[in-house]
Amino acid sequence: MFDTPPFPSVNDMHEAPSSPCAGFWSTWSEDDGKTWGKMSLTGLPNPNSGIDAVTLGDGRQLLVYNHTTKGRSPLNVAVSTDGSFGRRH
Repeated sequence: MFDTPPFPSVNDMHEAPSSPCAGFWSTWSEDDGKTWGKMSLTGLPNPNSGIDAVTLGDGRQLLVYNHTTKGRSPLNVAVSTDGSFGRRH
């Protein structure tokens, strides 16, 4: 559980982990969550399992998720400086 939202900056991000398309969606807000843009697939696979995200003290975001369409392995940590999660570790 977070004491503060995982993305407390101007560009708040919300992820919806549940999807029948073996992936997950994201949407962005530029007004601290008052309004939201259109949802779009992130491009990262997910077997309809939970995800978690946190912003580090240096501003980078971490996303923990299953980078697969079946099963629960592997468990991955994606690192991003802008919330796009283009790199996996």
